[in-house]
Amino acid sequence: MKVIIKIDDYYAEQDSVVIRISRLHSFKSIDEHRTFAIDCYDIDKTTIESFIDGLLFKVKHLIQEQDENEKILESNTPVEIDGELELDFQKIIGKNIETKIPVEGRNRLLNMRRVHL
Repeated sequence: MKVIIKIDDYYAEQDSVVIRISRLHSFKSIDEHRTFAIDCYDIDKTTIESFIDGLLFKVKHLIQEQDENEKILESNTPVEIDGELELDFQKIIGKNIETKIPVEGRNRLLNMRRVHL
């Protein structure tokens, strides 16, 4: 996922910044997102790249919180598929199905017929 960060202000006395953060493909302008004050004392400030990398590492959880707090468009409301074992295309045609994109390096679904212990 690509994100954008907008630095609204820097306070040298407190070594902190006021930022806004948003997904790059958000349906709202970054200016419509709330601001956050972030301490910079533990972020590498030798280059812009190292600063942005450290800042993103420190605030990456805010993007997930933003996504979870956003309203879901009525046309995007998913249906529950829990408990459905067999695939029946007629039941899912035209339905919104919620899923997660697996994070690289994490485990994925492994189909098995039986497990011997």
